[in-house]
Amino acid sequence: QGFIAYRNESWTPEYMRRKEFYQQMLHRNKAYAYRHQINGLFDRFMDLQKLSLHLKHSLQNSDANLAAQVMEKLTADEKAVTASLTN
Repeated sequence: QGFIAYRNESWTPEYMRRKEFYQQMLHRNKAYAYRHQINGLFDRFMDLQKLSLHLKHSLQNSDANLAAQVMEKLTADEKAVTASLTN
């Protein structure tokens, strides 16, 4: 229950606080984000909540296949974000 407790008690509240900030920044800078094709970075951040929920369910249901899918997506997202930020 370590991950689930951490997700529910620490990670989610912090994510929601940051999500609000990122949504405000994207709204203010929408034209810039689309013009410079960085809107995907914001989309990946917004998807973190959904991915963490899938990971929680994979642990609760002992679903190794779902966990592997989530981790694969997180790894791909991390590589894409790193590539975007280093260009």
